[in-house]
Amino acid sequence: MSEASLDSSSFSSKTPGVIKNLVAITLLASIQVPALANRALTEAERLADFNQLVYRIESNYGPLKLKPTSIGLDMEHLKARYRDEVVKARTNGEFYYTIVRFVAEFKDGHFGAQVPTTRRAALPFSTDLVEGKVLIDQIERTMLPELIFPYERGDEVIEMGGRSAPQLLDFLSRHVSSGYELSARRTAAMMFTVRSGAIVPVPEGKVLIKIRRVSGEIGEVSLPWIHTGDAIDEDVLPDFGDAPKIFSTKFPLVPKVIADLGNLSIRDDLVAILGPERLERSYRCSGLTRIEPPEGAKPIQLTPFVAYTYPTAKGEVGYLRLPHYMPQGPSGEPLFEEYLSRYTHVVRQLEARTVGLVIDQDHNCGGSVDYLESIAGLFVEQPHSGLEFQFLANKESFLSFNQALGQTPAGTLEHGLVKNLVDLTRTAWNRGDFLTEKSTFHPGEKLYPSPYRYTKPVIVLIDELSGSGGDAFPAMMQGLGRAKLVGTRTSGLGGHVNAQAPLNYSGIAYRMTRSLFFHPNGTPIENNGATPDFPYAITRDDFVNGYRAYREFYTQKLLEQIP
Repeated sequence: MSEASLDSSSFSSKTPGVIKNLVAITLLASIQVPALANRALTEAERLADFNQLVYRIESNYGPLKLKPTSIGLDMEHLKARYRDEVVKARTNGEFYYTIVRFVAEFKDGHFGAQVPTTRRAALPFSTDLVEGKVLIDQIERTMLPELIFPYERGDEVIEMGGRSAPQLLDFLSRHVSSGYELSARRTAAMMFTVRSGAIVPVPEGKVLIKIRRVSGEIGEVSLPWIHTGDAIDEDVLPDFGDAPKIFSTKFPLVPKVIADLGNLSIRDDLVAILGPERLERSYRCSGLTRIEPPEGAKPIQLTPFVAYTYPTAKGEVGYLRLPHYMPQGPSGEPLFEEYLSRYTHVVRQLEARTVGLVIDQDHNCGGSVDYLESIAGLFVEQPHSGLEFQFLANKESFLSFNQALGQTPAGTLEHGLVKNLVDLTRTAWNRGDFLTEKSTFHPGEKLYPSPYRYTKPVIVLIDELSGSGGDAFPAMMQGLGRAKLVGTRTSGLGGHVNAQAPLNYSGIAYRMTRSLFFHPNGTPIENNGATPDFPYAITRDDFVNGYRAYREFYTQKLLEQIP
């Protein structure tokens, strides 16, 4: 199984040797690079880093030519505006986050920059964006007992650190690289209480929070930010994030609670700091279900992903969770064959026991092209070409494919496939094209349905936190006429991604999209995603009551597809 990354969760291809040389794996982890400690970068050094990034974008950013039409990007205007901000930066931190915001302007979740710092801050509750409002998700009650924090899941954060929730959403989302505005704002809402200095300035001191309960009553509470990690040289100004506030007297914190807050451990950027299974943040890429199973549900499998059947007016229907396309073991080892076997086993049971199937792909974070196409083979009904790409048509791409060709045994199928990619890239490069013509990673070869495929009606659940592979799978299922999509548009992350060499003076790490891939109808996935046949936006009632109304909606849409 190959290791190409079509998103930050590692998309692979049908040509293992090629992709090992073409793409470096990234998992959205911060790349820790030594920076110049305790010294402000000079204007010349800041401009050198900015220019280094710009030159790399102009020569090696796959979606560059698409962006003027997909998001209205004016590269010359953008360069001039941000070059001015780079010159005016007063501290390293101001420069660093200027670079983060510059990259976010490309509206590409695969293209992101990270500041080389381990500094983080968090509060002991989490938040999410529902119906345009920032709602409390989970609360760590050992740190915030009801006496101190008399709020609950579904209550609305309306102000934080002197900024209204919409103002803070605007500020945070400017630092978020995403192919879809709703995806960026939802990520920003989750960042209200978890701030990583790799992406946004880290707030200091205490923060005053105003909260509106479901009843309409408004209260306020002050909490200290809990910090982990170390700043390097960012010297962020205190008012970059939330301005420190004095403790509220309405719900005062007691000393023991303050002391306990200091024990909080933040494991990673935007991770689940609380751990409950229903936590939205932890549900991303997870095989768990956030949807309350209906009465009479019969489990087929509960781990490492959930599958069950449940009764309806037309017979038993199935529910199957697809959280990602990059199964890994405890040490990060790929488990493609094991998971494909698990899904095949479950699909055979669903085929025998149900009249229709719900595939839950909400919050899906992508993965391997190879594995994704194999999973799709459990449902598609006819031979097809697979996921189509346009690759960068430059010397670097040609040399990568050519090196892989030299490492592939002659006289094998793989050698022939790699040779086709070498020829494809050489031809486009010699013509002076920016991208190659469309091709799969296995040119000229068809993909065939599994002999154990599911043959009955299917719907796929999608949302704005489904990206890359989470865009590709529903687009394939829809485009091949195999499923109807229910939910909200996916993120629109449309290419494979490489980690790049850090910027010379600041040590800022970044990853970059190196290709485009397409919906079967020919539409680029970048900034378009997969669009639902039956739109459904999650409500506050869904959020606090196990998504029961959501379940009723998609069940009805599935039943309408069953004769």
